[in-house]
Amino acid sequence: MKTKNDFIKLVEGRDSQYKDVYLIFGYKEDVVRDEESKIKIGGKTYSEVSTITYLKRDYTRKNYDKLASLQKEYFELNRRQHEKPKKMNKLLFFFLFLLGIIPAIIYACVVKSKKKKHIDNSKRMNEILEEAKKLSSEE
Repeated sequence: MKTKNDFIKLVEGRDSQYKDVYLIFGYKEDVVRDEESKIKIGGKTYSEVSTITYLKRDYTRKNYDKLASLQKEYFELNRRQHEKPKKMNKLLFFFLFLLGIIPAIIYACVVKSKKKKHIDNSKRMNEILEEAKKLSSEE
């Protein structure tokens, strides 16, 4: 059971590029404040001030569950998008080629299909953003 609002904390310089994406998923800017953090390096303590933006999304909104599931899917695809696809192992390919041309072709096809699936993620991510824009505009 949901009992409170949905909050996101964005730190300037680290998370600020995701602000526009979160706004598409129905978040609204709640509070912007400067927070100080202490960093201890060696024997010295340094102070760092960073701007923190808090975003809020009300759980009672009309399409909350759909927006939350789209957001989860989007960021899962985003995480996979930033992983580098594995390259073809040339030694394994050469060994399979020595065993026969069929195993080498199968191995090459599997590697190519994984790279293609990696490209298709960006297409799905754009579809998710378009659907989220429609849902968040309905309110």
